[in-house]
Amino acid sequence: MKVEVYKGAQGKHNLKDYEETYNTFDWKDVEQAFSGVKLEK
Repeated sequence: MKVEVYKGAQGKHNLKDYEETYNTFDWKDVEQAFSGVKLEK
């Protein structure tokens, strides 16, 4: 099986630093961002 490695495209992206985001991610921050949104189940 041939493995291909893709390089990241240059440009302006939403997630600038994956490692930093991974190490500092907290669901409480996400909950605050959506605190005023009513979610239907």
